[in-house]
Amino acid sequence: MAEASTPAQHYIECDDCERNSAQFVCKTCSGYLCEECKIHHESRKLTRHHEITQLKTEKEELLGLLHCSEHKTKKLECFCDPCKKPVCTDCIVLTHNGHNIKTLLTAYEEIRDSLQRTLEVIECTFLPKYCELLRSEDQKDLELRNQANEIEKEIKTYTQNVVGRVMEISKHAIEKLRMEEEYGRQELQKSKIELSERMNILQQTREMLSATLEAKPDISYFNSIDVSFLREIKALPIQTFYQFDKFKPGQIVQMIKDNFGIFPKLRSSNTLCDRSERRSRERNHQLILNRCLLRQHDRCDGTIFGLCPELSQRRDAQIGTNRWKKKNIC
Repeated sequence: MAEASTPAQHYIECDDCERNSAQFVCKTCSGYLCEECKIHHESRKLTRHHEITQLKTEKEELLGLLHCSEHKTKKLECFCDPCKKPVCTDCIVLTHNGHNIKTLLTAYEEIRDSLQRTLEVIECTFLPKYCELLRSEDQKDLELRNQANEIEKEIKTYTQNVVGRVMEISKHAIEKLRMEEEYGRQELQKSKIELSERMNILQQTREMLSATLEAKPDISYFNSIDVSFLREIKALPIQTFYQFDKFKPGQIVQMIKDNFGIFPKLRSSNTLCDRSERRSRERNHQLILNRCLLRQHDRCDGTIFGLCPELSQRRDAQIGTNRWKKKNIC
């Protein structure tokens, strides 16, 4: 028996032509027939005496047309409750003797009622609940995405603040470097002026001596020329060398990494950390980092940002290893 359906109605297909909708049933061979095939069924010699009745679509009446799968010529009559299967009279005698047997209609109605109750539970309880849970999951997915976006903005803003503080420290370090450079250049300029003055005196004296040597001897030739200043010039001035110490980067990168903040962790519990508590914790970490950066800003020669280059000068003698290294060179 084959059943087909359309969007508008349910119908049973004719078992003979397999095209038209069945309107009759042959109780003898349990076949469904359309009007045309019924006429042929009644006209054939082998089937003309079959009992053919009008097809009724009540499902209870259709039970009488079912045949046993083991005994093909026997119709199903009962239902074996322990074995949970429909049986014919031969099945009852051969394999189900003594079992609790009920009518096929009773078993059908019990199964139908059980399925109907299950269907109602699914439609009225489970499906609405799962639809509600699915909507809740969609909402939680949206909220989680929004939370991640908000935290990303906070991290970027926080990072920009940290970068700004580091740039201020860098600017201060460069300003101090240029101040040291300016001081060293001023000292070199003073030394250059002093050397130029002495060179001018030497050149003037040289010109005067050359003129005297080239001139014709007269009474003035015997006047002594004052060259006592040569004793002072003979002692060459102390030459000073200026150079910067190398820049020594500090541990600010590791410190920022250690104190950047507590990275958000995804938790699956039903309770979430209070937003104000989380923001307060983040502000505390930012204050700690800012204080460290401020201390570094006030003392640029510390070990956080780095050791700023200091200008050192070498003179003749090694006097000490403090800020100025002096070494005398004759």
